[in-house]
Amino acid sequence: MDKIAILLHEYDTLRNEIIQRNTVMFQSIGIYATVLVGLLVLISQKGMNYDFVMVAATIVFGGALVWIDVDTAKAAERVREIESIVNSQAGETLLIWETQRGLGGLLGKHLIK
Repeated sequence: MDKIAILLHEYDTLRNEIIQRNTVMFQSIGIYATVLVGLLVLISQKGMNYDFVMVAATIVFGGALVWIDVDTAKAAERVREIESIVNSQAGETLLIWETQRGLGGLLGKHLIK
């Protein structure tokens, strides 16, 4: 039972990290969109070419999202492992979220394998 309690503590911690990372990702998308629109308005008023700014901003933003998503996928993979261990030790299916319903990082799931 102590092993299950330790695993459940790790499970709770990882689930919280996944939720926090998803929150950060959505906040980042909002900030990125706001900053990009502001830059485009500023650059267009100066009559400058904004292609470079758009490409550079998109690369930096995309890289950050991939990094967050890969970490999320790693955490979700561990949550699936814990679900499997706990369910096996309990002798019934008690934990199912990541195994049956979670996405576990759409992009990261493919990058970490």
